[in-house]
Amino acid sequence: MRLLGLFALASTSLLAAFAFQAGCNTYGEDLIGAGGSGSTSTTGTGNNQGGENEGGGQSACDAPTDCPGMDGECGTRTCEKGLCGVDAAAAGTPTSNQTPGDCKTSVCDGDGQVDIAPDDADIEADDEDCTVDTCADGSPVHTPVTEGSPCTGPFNAKVCNAVGVCVECIDGSDCLSGSCTQEFTCAPASCNDGIENNGESDIDCGGNQCPKCLEGDDCNSPNDCLGGICSGGTCQPSCTDMTQNGNETAVDCGGSCAPCAVGLGCATAGDCQSGVCSGTCGEYQLLISELWPRGPGGGNDDFVEIYNPLSVPVTLPSSAAMDKVEIVTRAEGSASYSVKWTANGQTIPARGHLLLVGSAYSRATAADDPLLSGFPDEISLVLRRGATTLDAACINVGTNNFDGTFICEGPQLTYVGSSNNTDRSIERLPGGAAGNATDTGNTSVDFVLITPSAPQNLQSPATP
Repeated sequence: MRLLGLFALASTSLLAAFAFQAGCNTYGEDLIGAGGSGSTSTTGTGNNQGGENEGGGQSACDAPTDCPGMDGECGTRTCEKGLCGVDAAAAGTPTSNQTPGDCKTSVCDGDGQVDIAPDDADIEADDEDCTVDTCADGSPVHTPVTEGSPCTGPFNAKVCNAVGVCVECIDGSDCLSGSCTQEFTCAPASCNDGIENNGESDIDCGGNQCPKCLEGDDCNSPNDCLGGICSGGTCQPSCTDMTQNGNETAVDCGGSCAPCAVGLGCATAGDCQSGVCSGTCGEYQLLISELWPRGPGGGNDDFVEIYNPLSVPVTLPSSAAMDKVEIVTRAEGSASYSVKWTANGQTIPARGHLLLVGSAYSRATAADDPLLSGFPDEISLVLRRGATTLDAACINVGTNNFDGTFICEGPQLTYVGSSNNTDRSIERLPGGAAGNATDTGNTSVDFVLITPSAPQNLQSPATP
């Protein structure tokens, strides 16, 4: 006789028992009755070992172990009245197989199966100071705390960045140097980090380590400034700051500074060393005004006098200048010119004179500068700036003439009386108190012989 039994589980149809992980059925499908109901069935006297009834119902059994499937925490097999069934744990019963901190919990579903459900209380802790640990829909969430919050981390880390990492710095205020790199580490102070640090008086300048500051930069002392002038906490324009500022007409010259060299900018003649200005400093207009190749003291009793015909002072370049002002001479029969004197920053007053003398000079008028050596009676004497001839004169004591390789202005002037060591010189016209400004470019016309000589120096009155 066919027996058909219904085995009710929690007022619902008995489903087959499942594995401890979701979706895994630990019980045979044959434990599920028609339409999915949890029914049991057997044939005859119930001694059918694992057979099924003709209608496809539950398996017959003599003991639970005859039933298909496996026992677990959420359900065990049963054999009642010869029919297989499941004794299921109550829905929501936690299993022993849990993973801490995964935002999930493993529970029984009431039908013998294991269910994985979200659990916002099962928080995964990342042990970081810069995150808040929570769960969302069964997944761990680590939300960054407010940027700038304090923290404790390795390698001097002490502040949280925007992505929740404990770092050394997030901006310059976190560093003694005031400089925080893109890697959130403090950079050492330097003179090119764009930050006022390292004892600087302004950004990347001043102090003992960095370059001098420019005009307008902050300063604490004159030593902070390129020009050496600090007033009111600010670097002031100066004549040594390698910048055209203040009332300068070129870099560090003109205006209140020293006069500018030939070719540099100017506003007035006073802005120029040469005393000549036409928007740029023009060439020197100095003249050889008196020349004495031999005096009573013999061959080295000689002098050269230079005249400034302008109404403004003229400053000569220093001896270190590229285009220095020099006196050079070439004796008749010599193949080249030799330097007899080099200017070194002397200033010749307006319509004043500069006196250069030999080692045996015998006149009472004091010398302004010595010649390097004397020169012979018959010479080409040239006043030049660099390679530019400013003035020249050729003199002899006989009938010899200079060829075209000598630098002369017009015909040579014959000097009479040198053999007798006479106190006689040649002077540029008009001469004396009238000055020496005549310059036709012809030595034989511009100069005359005078006896006695009449040297003038920097202290002599202006002429005229």
